[in-house]
Amino acid sequence: MEKGIRSMLVNLLVSLKDIYTFRELEAVTGVPQNNLWKYVSLSMVPEEPTAKKIYEEIRSKKVIEKAVASMIQYIRIGEEWRSYWRTGYCDLAGYLLYEKLQFLKPDAIVVYPEKLMGIGISLSRLLKKKLCVASSNKLCRSQVYAVEHFIDGHGYPSLIYLPRTCLPKGSKTVVLVENPDKQVVEALSRLIHYRLQARITAITTILGSTSDLYGTPMPDNPKILSLEQIVGFNQ
Repeated sequence: MEKGIRSMLVNLLVSLKDIYTFRELEAVTGVPQNNLWKYVSLSMVPEEPTAKKIYEEIRSKKVIEKAVASMIQYIRIGEEWRSYWRTGYCDLAGYLLYEKLQFLKPDAIVVYPEKLMGIGISLSRLLKKKLCVASSNKLCRSQVYAVEHFIDGHGYPSLIYLPRTCLPKGSKTVVLVENPDKQVVEALSRLIHYRLQARITAITTILGSTSDLYGTPMPDNPKILSLEQIVGFNQ
């Protein structure tokens, strides 16, 4: 069991409460609503054996996975305001990615486009590593950017900007994108590997399948993950 199980559980409960009612969480965990409210409000912290038991109930019943699957459903139907802009979903998605990526020991996380920033913040906080936001425009005039181009799905040329000072030379990087778009992934790979001379240890997509990126030229041969596959969306 991970260190800090009590604080980790409280953080998970806070995120879950943004999506589920206390009544629903009581049904899952077997813990009275009043106690759950005390945990979330930090007026009481569960003892370690209790925290472990609650955590195991949450994981065995795939409560986090079901929540993130509902987030993906909103993205799929075009209701992004109910997903990327909801703290609970972003925190839970970041937690699932953290479980898969922590052993790679990355130095930084790069997200593209900007709307993935909420998940990126959650992941960077858990990994205790810096977050770099790649964008389709210069977000800050005072920054010096590395730039790469690609052709988007409509056949139009597009640009990706990434602050040059964000990734130190040789740093290990996790890249988070929304779709397994080969043109976007190739552009980010060129930008990070060749222009900034950093390494990509993992490419993570929110939607799609890892097989969608097979055969994509990536010099660092990174690990490929799909959040949609992790939560078993539509399976």
